[in-house]
Amino acid sequence: MMKKKFLSVIMFLSFMVILGWSHTTYAAVDTYTALIPPMTTTSNSVGTANASSSYDGLPAWKAFDGKKAYSISNEGYTAWGTPNTTGWLGFEFNQATVVSKYTIYYGASASNRAQSTDTSTPKTWTFEASNDNKAWTILDTQSNITDWKNITAKEQVLDNKLAYKFYRLNITANNGNTQDSVKLTIHEMQLFGKDAPVMPTNVIAKADQAASSIKLTWDALQNATGYNIKRATNTGGPYETIATNVTEATYSDTKVDKDQTYYYVVSAILPAGESYDSKEANAKLTVEVTTPTSGRVLLVITMVNGLEKEYDLSATEYAQFVSWYDAKANGTGSNRYTFNKTWNKGPFKTRTENVIYDKIITFDANEY
Repeated sequence: MMKKKFLSVIMFLSFMVILGWSHTTYAAVDTYTALIPPMTTTSNSVGTANASSSYDGLPAWKAFDGKKAYSISNEGYTAWGTPNTTGWLGFEFNQATVVSKYTIYYGASASNRAQSTDTSTPKTWTFEASNDNKAWTILDTQSNITDWKNITAKEQVLDNKLAYKFYRLNITANNGNTQDSVKLTIHEMQLFGKDAPVMPTNVIAKADQAASSIKLTWDALQNATGYNIKRATNTGGPYETIATNVTEATYSDTKVDKDQTYYYVVSAILPAGESYDSKEANAKLTVEVTTPTSGRVLLVITMVNGLEKEYDLSATEYAQFVSWYDAKANGTGSNRYTFNKTWNKGPFKTRTENVIYDKIITFDANEY
């Protein structure tokens, strides 16, 4: 009488319900770089300042000189101005450039002109872009802007991903000045390009079978005070924040199910706020299966429809099946496994049967 040795391997694909873990929401912070170095004349290394018209001593380039005041006692006027109540101030880049933000300032003058009564500030305008200086695309519109404050930027972030050579602030109304020689001024203007998103890089997820966990590592980000770890059971999310303010560039996720692939992203906490999420990394703990090295195995596979299939295999054949299953669970290989049936062949030269990976619920192996 043959002695049977029972080896049971149960494969479940289940989602984990995570309870009691801290969850903090941050907003990713974009960073920008000024595109125009401080100007000392009409042109510099990146381009040329221009305007619809300028009052004597208030040329266009003075709005890009890095000085936010209207005038400084020992330097004279440091702003652009025009005798008209409307007009435009612009900049022509030497080569097409993507502008993602602009700022304009009102600043005090050497004569301490009263801020609350200065009516030469812009009130209504459009920010426009062009590549031929003829056809203009409106990137931003502002109306009824009256709350100007000393050395405080009016800042507008643009939804612009296209490169243009020409940009201008086209002002169609000031705040009421009709009496002064200079009726419209911009004391300082700057154009900005959006920096590449800041995020942790080189995120790697590895299963630690011995510790029943998945270990994450990544390259530390300069100035980061901590990291947030986010996880999903599907690629692309949605992600659940499973840990916040992790101080080292490594984390072990111990609350994982075997045979469940987990997808991770990491963000950094910076002085300005939270970085963008990193690129995704994934890993999975697999069920360790002891395969026989000799003898035969009666393999019983339970399908999702409840049907059971039995295969009488050699130890080598069984090991090949387990190897296929594990590879497919890790996302590689064919979706089907083909058994060559050597029993009940009848009149046929060969008989094969295919089993589909995602139709399998469990399988049992009975060694004899």
